Amino acid sequence: KNIFEEGICMKKLIGVILIVVLCFGSVGVSYAAENDPYKEIVEKYNEEYGVDLGYVPVQGEFDLALYDEVIRDLAKNQRDTLSYIAARRQKAEFFPSRIVPNSVIIGRQKTKTVTAYSASSQSPSLYECEATYIMFEGNVFGNVISVDAITKNNLIGPIYSYQQRSYTTNYYDAGRTLDITVVGSLTIYSEYIGVGTVDNVITAYSYTDTY
Repeated sequence: KNIFEEGICMKKLIGVILIVVLCFGSVGVSYAAENDPYKEIVEKYNEEYGVDLGYVPVQGEFDLALYDEVIRDLAKNQRDTLSYIAARRQKAEFFPSRIVPNSVIIGRQKTKTVTAYSASSQSPSLYECEATYIMFEGNVFGNVISVDAITKNNLIGPIYSYQQRSYTTNYYDAGRTLDITVVGSLTIYSEYIGVGTVDNVITAYSYTDTY
């Protein structure tokens, strides 16, 4: 064979090798996506506790045992919170989300921060919420102006960041108790430079206040 023919054969060989490499590479990526151990952990605890936490792919190196522990606690807390909300809403009263005061009733704007519901008195919630609302005489809640739910962090262990997406309100005790339910995503920063985010995390807050 001449040099020209040898060059053509070499190009064909390189082309075959590239096709084989790309095929195996795509299979590897597909296998990794279908066998994501972090996603399997979220799915496992969703099924065990009957919740619907949303998985977002982990970034960086997140210790698998630590991730398992965090998601298990998160799923358990979600189940307890959902049961608490369901029991509370059975007693909820019809109360307008907005009250337009007349010339006699004067409302006051107030702001208060409370800690989220936790089923365990030994383990207080890591979430807290600052809400601003209108109060009327008789310690009755009116319109909710703003809601800001965040996380409190300890000095050791993972760092958490809660990003709220939406909230709903319910009134009890003739308007003297206000419940706020927040839905958002929780991002966990591990000590191993890994970042994990879980969506559809629900937190619940109960308010009482004075005029």
